[in-house]
Amino acid sequence: MICIFLQITCMKKNCLICSSEFETIKFGGRREYCFNCLPSEGLNPAERKTMIRQVLKQKTLEYKGAKCNLCGYDKCIGALHLHHLDPSKKSFNLSCYKSTKWLDYKNEADKCIVLCANCHSELHWGNDKSGLVLEAAVSAKHME
Repeated sequence: MICIFLQITCMKKNCLICSSEFETIKFGGRREYCFNCLPSEGLNPAERKTMIRQVLKQKTLEYKGAKCNLCGYDKCIGALHLHHLDPSKKSFNLSCYKSTKWLDYKNEADKCIVLCANCHSELHWGNDKSGLVLEAAVSAKHME
């Protein structure tokens, strides 16, 4: 019987979400996220994708201040939305984007303001006939 021992090498990579350096296992692997951002066990592909999007949303909202620019709501991160101030400059919809790179999300978030679900709905449903909500939102954006 012949036994061959392979030297298992690890590669160092930077996490696409938090940018921290981590070591991959099993010959470097294809892993793109550190184990803090994405655990390695117990997730099917759909759950993994959901977890990545939730982590990216949380990081994006924290980057933007994690509260509504109009009313100050900050109780539930799931009720906070990013609203593009100028739709013509929108590269992609943050909630549907397929990339999982933090830099992509950060660059797109720079074109947005944070609104809670209520303020966002009022803005899109036309309850802001005078433009005061959007004007206040734009002012809040420039004060950052």
